[in-house]
Amino acid sequence: MSGRTIQAGSTDQYCEVKVWTTADGVPNTTLVYNTAVMAIWYQIGNAAAVEVVVGGSPAPATMSAGGAHADWGIYHIAQGRYKIGLADAVVSAAANVTVWIVFTDCDSAPCEIDVVGYDKTTAIPDQVWDEATAGHTTVGTYGGRVVRSTNSNVEVQITGSNHIAADVHEFQTGVITAGDFATDAITAAALAADAVTEIQSGLASQASVDVIDGIVDTILVDTNDLQTNQGAWATATGFATPTNITAGTITTCTNLTNLPAGVQTSIDTVQAIAAGTVTGAGTATEVFVGTNATVTVTADSSGNRSAVVVT
Repeated sequence: MSGRTIQAGSTDQYCEVKVWTTADGVPNTTLVYNTAVMAIWYQIGNAAAVEVVVGGSPAPATMSAGGAHADWGIYHIAQGRYKIGLADAVVSAAANVTVWIVFTDCDSAPCEIDVVGYDKTTAIPDQVWDEATAGHTTVGTYGGRVVRSTNSNVEVQITGSNHIAADVHEFQTGVITAGDFATDAITAAALAADAVTEIQSGLASQASVDVIDGIVDTILVDTNDLQTNQGAWATATGFATPTNITAGTITTCTNLTNLPAGVQTSIDTVQAIAAGTVTGAGTATEVFVGTNATVTVTADSSGNRSAVVVT
Protein backbone atom coordinates (compact mmCIF):
# COMPACT_ATOMS: atom_id res chain seq x y z
CA MET A 1 0.00 0.00 0.00
CA SER A 2 1.08 3.57 -0.54
CA GLY A 3 2.23 5.53 2.46
CA ARG A 4 0.70 8.53 4.15
CA THR A 5 1.83 11.48 6.25
CA ILE A 6 0.47 12.14 9.74
CA GLN A 7 1.29 15.06 12.01
CA ALA A 8 2.84 13.95 15.29
CA GLY A 9 0.40 14.09 18.18
CA SER A 10 -2.66 13.46 16.01
CA THR A 11 -5.39 11.24 17.42
CA ASP A 12 -7.76 8.59 16.03
CA GLN A 13 -5.73 7.99 12.86
CA TYR A 14 -6.07 5.13 10.36
CA CYS A 15 -4.04 3.23 7.81
CA GLU A 16 -4.90 0.67 5.10
CA VAL A 17 -3.26 -2.69 4.40
CA LYS A 18 -4.02 -5.03 1.50
CA VAL A 19 -3.95 -8.82 2.06
CA TRP A 20 -3.95 -11.58 -0.59
CA THR A 21 -3.44 -15.36 -0.78
CA THR A 22 0.19 -16.23 -1.44
CA ALA A 23 -0.51 -19.12 -3.80
CA ASP A 24 -2.76 -17.33 -6.31
CA GLY A 25 -2.73 -13.63 -5.38
CA VAL A 26 -6.48 -13.60 -4.77
CA PRO A 27 -7.49 -10.86 -2.27
CA ASN A 28 -8.32 -12.22 1.19
CA THR A 29 -11.64 -10.81 2.39
CA THR A 30 -12.29 -13.03 5.44
CA LEU A 31 -10.34 -11.44 8.25
CA VAL A 32 -12.07 -9.89 11.29
CA TYR A 33 -10.71 -8.59 14.60
CA ASN A 34 -10.89 -12.03 16.31
CA THR A 35 -9.74 -14.28 13.44
CA ALA A 36 -7.46 -16.94 14.93
CA VAL A 37 -3.71 -16.60 14.25
CA MET A 38 -4.28 -13.27 12.47
CA ALA A 39 -1.93 -10.58 13.75
CA ILE A 40 -1.32 -6.90 13.10
CA TRP A 41 2.33 -5.88 13.26
CA TYR A 42 3.86 -2.40 13.51
CA GLN A 43 7.36 -0.96 13.81
CA ILE A 44 8.27 2.59 14.91
CA GLY A 45 11.53 3.74 13.38
CA ASN A 46 14.25 1.15 14.01
CA ALA A 47 12.68 -0.19 17.22
CA ALA A 48 11.63 -3.79 17.62
CA ALA A 49 8.45 -4.75 15.77
CA VAL A 50 5.36 -5.17 17.94
CA GLU A 51 2.68 -7.86 17.39
CA VAL A 52 -1.00 -7.09 18.02
CA VAL A 53 -2.59 -10.53 18.27
CA VAL A 54 -5.91 -12.01 19.34
CA GLY A 55 -5.77 -12.61 23.09
CA GLY A 56 -2.65 -10.50 23.45
CA SER A 57 -2.02 -7.02 24.83
CA PRO A 58 -2.65 -5.04 22.83
CA ALA A 59 -5.17 -7.04 20.85
CA PRO A 60 -7.19 -6.34 17.69
CA ALA A 61 -10.57 -4.68 18.30
CA THR A 62 -13.89 -4.60 16.52
CA MET A 63 -14.49 -1.63 14.21
CA SER A 64 -16.84 -0.95 11.29
CA ALA A 65 -17.20 1.44 8.37
CA GLY A 66 -18.74 4.68 9.58
CA GLY A 67 -18.32 3.64 13.21
CA ALA A 68 -16.10 5.01 15.95
CA HIS A 69 -12.32 4.74 15.89
CA ALA A 70 -10.81 1.92 17.95
CA ASP A 71 -7.16 1.33 18.77
CA TRP A 72 -6.11 -1.59 16.55
CA GLY A 73 -9.66 -1.96 15.31
CA ILE A 74 -9.89 -3.70 11.93
CA TYR A 75 -12.52 -4.25 9.25
CA HIS A 76 -12.57 -5.26 5.58
CA ILE A 77 -13.20 -2.42 3.15
CA ALA A 78 -13.26 -4.23 -0.20
CA GLN A 79 -11.04 -6.29 -2.50
CA GLY A 80 -8.75 -7.42 0.31
CA ARG A 81 -8.19 -3.90 1.65
CA TYR A 82 -8.41 -3.55 5.44
CA LYS A 83 -8.83 -0.40 7.52
CA ILE A 84 -6.80 -0.41 10.75
CA GLY A 85 -7.27 2.05 13.62
CA LEU A 86 -3.88 3.22 14.94
CA ALA A 87 -3.19 3.65 18.64
CA ASP A 88 -2.37 7.30 19.43
CA ALA A 89 0.99 6.31 20.95
CA VAL A 90 2.18 5.02 17.59
CA VAL A 91 1.96 8.52 16.02
CA SER A 92 2.81 10.59 19.09
CA ALA A 93 6.29 11.60 17.85
CA ALA A 94 8.00 12.14 14.53
CA ALA A 95 9.18 8.81 13.08
CA ASN A 96 8.71 6.34 10.26
CA VAL A 97 6.01 3.82 11.13
CA THR A 98 5.28 0.60 9.23
CA VAL A 99 2.07 -1.42 9.69
CA TRP A 100 1.29 -4.84 8.12
CA ILE A 101 -0.89 -7.95 8.63
CA VAL A 102 0.27 -11.53 9.07
CA PHE A 103 -2.09 -14.42 8.36
CA THR A 104 -1.65 -18.05 7.35
CA ASP A 105 -0.81 -18.53 3.63
CA CYS A 106 -1.21 -14.82 2.97
CA ASP A 107 0.98 -11.85 2.21
CA SER A 108 0.24 -8.15 2.80
CA ALA A 109 1.39 -4.81 1.42
CA PRO A 110 2.67 -2.76 4.40
CA CYS A 111 1.39 0.76 5.01
CA GLU A 112 4.31 3.17 5.36
CA ILE A 113 3.49 6.17 7.58
CA ASP A 114 5.64 9.31 7.80
CA VAL A 115 4.91 10.89 11.19
CA VAL A 116 6.10 14.51 10.97
CA GLY A 117 6.59 17.18 13.58
CA TYR A 118 4.88 19.99 11.65
CA ASP A 119 1.43 20.86 10.35
CA LYS A 120 1.57 19.71 6.75
CA THR A 121 -1.42 21.85 5.81
CA THR A 122 0.51 25.07 6.50
CA ALA A 123 4.20 24.31 6.87
CA ILE A 124 4.83 22.98 3.35
CA PRO A 125 2.90 25.77 1.59
CA ASP A 126 4.69 28.30 3.80
CA GLN A 127 8.08 26.84 2.93
CA VAL A 128 7.27 26.86 -0.78
CA TRP A 129 6.05 30.46 -0.58
CA ASP A 130 9.01 31.62 1.48
CA GLU A 131 11.41 30.11 -1.02
CA ALA A 132 9.59 31.60 -3.99
CA THR A 133 9.60 35.06 -2.45
CA ALA A 134 13.19 34.93 -1.21
CA GLY A 135 15.63 37.37 -2.78
CA HIS A 136 18.03 35.21 -4.83
CA THR A 137 21.08 37.01 -6.08
CA THR A 138 23.15 34.24 -7.66
CA VAL A 139 23.83 34.98 -11.32
CA GLY A 140 21.52 33.01 -13.59
CA THR A 141 18.97 32.18 -10.90
CA TYR A 142 15.53 33.59 -10.29
CA GLY A 143 16.41 37.13 -9.34
CA GLY A 144 13.15 38.65 -8.14
CA ARG A 145 10.46 38.19 -5.59
CA VAL A 146 7.05 36.86 -6.51
CA VAL A 147 4.47 39.62 -6.38
CA ARG A 148 1.10 38.43 -5.18
CA SER A 149 -2.24 40.05 -4.37
CA THR A 150 -4.73 38.75 -1.83
CA ASN A 151 -7.43 39.75 -4.29
CA SER A 152 -8.77 37.00 -6.55
CA ASN A 153 -7.61 38.97 -9.59
CA VAL A 154 -3.92 38.10 -9.35
CA GLU A 155 -2.66 39.72 -12.52
CA VAL A 156 1.08 40.40 -12.58
CA GLN A 157 3.34 40.63 -15.62
CA ILE A 158 7.03 41.31 -16.10
CA THR A 159 7.51 43.80 -18.93
CA GLY A 160 10.26 43.83 -21.52
CA SER A 161 12.07 46.39 -19.37
CA ASN A 162 11.92 43.97 -16.43
CA HIS A 163 9.35 46.12 -14.70
CA ILE A 164 6.29 44.75 -12.94
CA ALA A 165 2.93 45.56 -14.51
CA ALA A 166 0.22 44.73 -12.00
CA ASP A 167 -3.52 45.07 -11.67
CA VAL A 168 -3.46 46.97 -8.36
CA HIS A 169 -6.73 46.95 -6.41
CA GLU A 170 -5.71 48.41 -3.07
CA PHE A 171 -2.83 50.11 -1.25
CA GLN A 172 -2.02 49.94 2.44
CA THR A 173 -2.70 53.14 4.40
CA GLY A 174 0.20 55.57 4.17
CA VAL A 175 1.95 53.75 1.29
CA ILE A 176 1.64 56.74 -1.04
CA THR A 177 2.53 60.17 0.38
CA ALA A 178 2.95 63.63 -1.11
CA GLY A 179 6.69 63.08 -1.35
CA ASP A 180 6.12 60.23 -3.82
CA PHE A 181 4.99 62.68 -6.51
CA ALA A 182 7.32 64.94 -8.46
CA THR A 183 6.40 68.62 -8.74
CA ASP A 184 3.66 69.13 -11.35
CA ALA A 185 3.44 65.36 -11.84
CA ILE A 186 -0.36 65.47 -11.68
CA THR A 187 -1.69 67.57 -14.54
CA ALA A 188 -5.22 68.51 -15.57
CA ALA A 189 -5.10 65.80 -18.22
CA ALA A 190 -4.46 63.22 -15.50
CA LEU A 191 -7.67 64.05 -13.66
CA ALA A 192 -10.97 62.47 -14.56
CA ALA A 193 -13.92 64.74 -15.30
CA ASP A 194 -15.73 63.71 -12.11
CA ALA A 195 -12.64 64.64 -10.07
CA VAL A 196 -12.70 68.14 -11.52
CA THR A 197 -16.43 68.39 -10.76
CA GLU A 198 -15.83 67.31 -7.16
CA ILE A 199 -13.12 69.95 -6.70
CA GLN A 200 -15.32 72.67 -8.20
CA SER A 201 -18.21 71.78 -5.91
CA GLY A 202 -16.25 73.26 -3.01
CA LEU A 203 -15.47 76.50 -4.83
CA ALA A 204 -17.58 79.54 -5.81
CA SER A 205 -19.27 79.17 -9.18
CA GLN A 206 -19.02 81.85 -11.89
CA ALA A 207 -22.66 82.74 -11.23
CA SER A 208 -21.88 83.37 -7.55
CA VAL A 209 -18.87 85.50 -8.47
CA ASP A 210 -21.03 87.57 -10.84
CA VAL A 211 -23.59 88.22 -8.07
CA ILE A 212 -20.88 89.37 -5.65
CA ASP A 213 -19.35 91.58 -8.35
CA GLY A 214 -22.73 93.29 -8.86
CA ILE A 215 -23.11 93.95 -5.13
CA VAL A 216 -19.63 95.47 -4.96
CA ASP A 217 -20.41 97.71 -7.94
CA THR A 218 -23.56 98.97 -6.18
CA ILE A 219 -21.62 99.75 -3.00
CA LEU A 220 -19.04 101.69 -5.02
CA VAL A 221 -21.76 103.78 -6.66
CA ASP A 222 -23.50 104.49 -3.32
CA THR A 223 -20.27 105.58 -1.64
CA ASN A 224 -18.85 107.55 -4.53
CA ASP A 225 -18.96 110.87 -2.60
CA LEU A 226 -17.09 109.31 0.30
CA GLN A 227 -14.37 108.24 -2.09
CA THR A 228 -14.05 111.35 -4.30
CA ASN A 229 -15.55 114.37 -2.44
CA GLN A 230 -14.31 114.26 1.12
CA GLY A 231 -14.55 118.08 1.26
CA ALA A 232 -18.35 117.90 1.15
CA TRP A 233 -18.64 115.60 4.16
CA ALA A 234 -19.07 118.51 6.60
CA THR A 235 -22.11 119.88 4.72
CA ALA A 236 -23.77 116.56 3.98
CA THR A 237 -27.17 115.97 5.56
CA GLY A 238 -26.83 114.85 9.18
CA PHE A 239 -23.36 116.33 9.61
CA ALA A 240 -22.63 119.38 11.79
CA THR A 241 -21.39 122.50 10.05
CA PRO A 242 -18.68 124.05 12.22
CA THR A 243 -18.43 127.87 11.95
CA ASN A 244 -15.82 128.58 14.54
CA ILE A 245 -13.25 126.04 15.66
CA THR A 246 -10.51 127.27 17.97
CA ALA A 247 -7.81 124.93 19.28
CA GLY A 248 -10.03 121.94 18.53
CA THR A 249 -13.11 123.39 20.30
CA ILE A 250 -16.35 123.98 18.36
CA THR A 251 -17.85 127.23 19.73
CA THR A 252 -20.72 127.61 17.25
CA CYS A 253 -22.59 124.76 15.56
CA THR A 254 -25.65 124.75 13.29
CA ASN A 255 -27.69 122.04 11.58
CA LEU A 256 -27.21 119.66 14.54
CA THR A 257 -29.80 117.04 13.46
CA ASN A 258 -30.27 113.32 13.33
CA LEU A 259 -28.67 112.85 16.73
CA PRO A 260 -29.32 109.76 18.84
CA ALA A 261 -32.54 110.12 20.89
CA GLY A 262 -30.76 110.16 24.26
CA VAL A 263 -28.32 112.83 23.17
CA GLN A 264 -31.11 114.96 21.69
CA THR A 265 -33.19 114.71 24.90
CA SER A 266 -30.25 115.71 27.06
CA ILE A 267 -29.59 118.77 24.87
CA ASP A 268 -33.29 119.78 24.93
CA THR A 269 -33.37 119.42 28.74
CA VAL A 270 -30.34 121.64 29.22
CA GLN A 271 -31.78 124.20 26.78
CA ALA A 272 -35.11 124.31 28.68
CA ILE A 273 -33.50 124.87 32.09
CA ALA A 274 -30.80 127.27 30.89
CA ALA A 275 -32.68 129.34 28.30
CA GLY A 276 -36.36 128.55 28.63
CA THR A 277 -39.17 130.37 30.47
CA VAL A 278 -39.84 129.63 34.17
CA THR A 279 -43.06 129.51 36.13
CA GLY A 280 -43.50 128.81 39.85
CA ALA A 281 -39.98 129.93 40.68
CA GLY A 282 -39.24 129.56 44.41
CA THR A 283 -42.29 127.34 44.95
CA ALA A 284 -42.52 123.62 45.50
CA THR A 285 -43.06 123.13 41.75
CA GLU A 286 -40.96 124.95 39.16
CA VAL A 287 -41.65 124.53 35.43
CA PHE A 288 -38.97 125.26 32.79
CA VAL A 289 -40.26 125.46 29.21
CA GLY A 290 -37.76 125.21 26.39
CA THR A 291 -38.01 124.98 22.60
CA ASN A 292 -38.36 121.18 22.49
CA ALA A 293 -38.80 120.13 26.15
CA THR A 294 -40.58 121.01 29.38
CA VAL A 295 -38.83 120.23 32.66
CA THR A 296 -40.94 120.04 35.86
CA VAL A 297 -38.92 120.17 39.10
CA THR A 298 -40.34 119.33 42.54
CA ALA A 299 -38.33 120.92 45.44
CA ASP A 300 -38.69 121.75 49.14
CA SER A 301 -38.36 125.17 50.79
CA SER A 302 -34.56 124.83 50.80
CA GLY A 303 -34.48 124.20 47.03
CA ASN A 304 -33.65 120.51 47.34
CA ARG A 305 -35.08 118.62 44.34
CA SER A 306 -37.09 115.45 44.96
CA ALA A 307 -38.28 114.85 41.39
CA VAL A 308 -37.49 115.95 37.82
CA VAL A 309 -39.83 115.16 34.92
CA VAL A 310 -38.90 115.93 31.28
CA THR A 311 -41.72 116.05 28.74
